[in-house]
Amino acid sequence: MEGDAVEPFSEAYRFMRLFSAQNGKAADVTSLKKIPTFKSDEQAERFVTTADLSEYDLKGRPMNEVFPQLAPLMKRRGRPKNRNPKRIVTIRLDQDVLERLKAAGPGWQTRVNAILRKATGLK
Repeated sequence: MEGDAVEPFSEAYRFMRLFSAQNGKAADVTSLKKIPTFKSDEQAERFVTTADLSEYDLKGRPMNEVFPQLAPLMKRRGRPKNRNPKRIVTIRLDQDVLERLKAAGPGWQTRVNAILRKATGLK
């Protein structure tokens, strides 16, 4: 975090990580309680410091559900969303056309897209 900004739920997060292995004991997951959703730092701190965390399923809910205020701060994984995603379609082509496109190697579908864009006057 930049400057003097305090990391939200820092103590709560530290305790959750500390006890995430169910205090090192194997527990019957069906008998464990769900962690409540917290609306403030104070609620999270109070819960972490007063609750018997071994009674709770610490692996059962995503962090963004338990700590919704942290969700915007969490890094997104994977490929960024495309603003104009491609659509999957089925098209019937003559065999010789398809063979010619595939003969040029990988990327033949991209080439088909480029040819169609040019033929339709797009780009």
